[in-house]
Amino acid sequence: MDDKYIDVGSLSELHIPHIYATSWWCEAGDKKSRLNFSQDKSIRAIGVRFCLEDLRAKTLYAHVKLNTELSQNLQEPNDKQVDVYFERNAQDFLSAILIGSQYSDMEDALSRSFLILNSILSMLTFFYRRPFRVWQIHLTDEKHGIKLSTKSYCPKTAVFSLPSAGIPSHYPMGSLFSLYREGMNSLDIPYRYITFFKIYEAWYDKKIRKKFFNRKNRTQPKVLITKDMLMGFFIEKYHKPYLNKAINEKKIYGKLSDLRNMIAHPFLNNREPSGFIVLDSFESIKKLEAMANLIERIATEILEQELSIWAEERPDYKQLLAVYKRGG
Repeated sequence: MDDKYIDVGSLSELHIPHIYATSWWCEAGDKKSRLNFSQDKSIRAIGVRFCLEDLRAKTLYAHVKLNTELSQNLQEPNDKQVDVYFERNAQDFLSAILIGSQYSDMEDALSRSFLILNSILSMLTFFYRRPFRVWQIHLTDEKHGIKLSTKSYCPKTAVFSLPSAGIPSHYPMGSLFSLYREGMNSLDIPYRYITFFKIYEAWYDKKIRKKFFNRKNRTQPKVLITKDMLMGFFIEKYHKPYLNKAINEKKIYGKLSDLRNMIAHPFLNNREPSGFIVLDSFESIKKLEAMANLIERIATEILEQELSIWAEERPDYKQLLAVYKRGG
């Protein structure tokens, strides 16, 4: 790996939410400076610039115009002062929000600025009825001469193969593949989790399973959660309790179901009102994204397994399974 990359895992397993960045690219600062930066815990000035996009308009800026660049000074709950700058592009559209304050390290800067940012974006979204989403983050530490930028995850390129068969939507399995498509296309972490969980729910629940899966007299296959299943996205802090456990287990299903219910019904079962605004918390989003990655992999394993079972009896499913194993 190029030494200009800073391994996210070496910095408290940081995983930047919403933009699926798995690494930071160091645009300024030598190797020694990067090492000093990662080890320094002193309070110092750090700026975090959040670049914005409009998902509906498919533009790398928000669809609100600024006559001039604006700034304001905000006070955090801990009484610390934060400077917020609203930046515009050449066409005067809001393109980024820069948040600067005194922070102890990268994680402190990201977690605190993320909370401020989301409180601002929530209000802007309501005021202007437009989406405001972060697509890239830049972090600057003047003390060490460091400038970091997020790099989005790029998957391995698949070779396209023309499917020789398809699963019509009226097939029971077709609706599960529809959910898989919607979950995979979504950039919204809570929606991803809920959508993939529906596939797990249909597979786990005995009453629902009869409608979707060709079981007959078969015993429900045992599916283990492994590091290999997570394909490089294993995060010990969040995934370790599930490692080498079977998704058939009632306890595992219960934990993942509880998380689903917390996302979908934050105010039920005597939950704290703060359950609704938990999505503004950097730590909560990191956990939720890690769990969304896990439930996505569980759904993938389930559908692969079911294709294998159906392929024993139906030639069209056998053809589909062959395409899947080729990777496209």
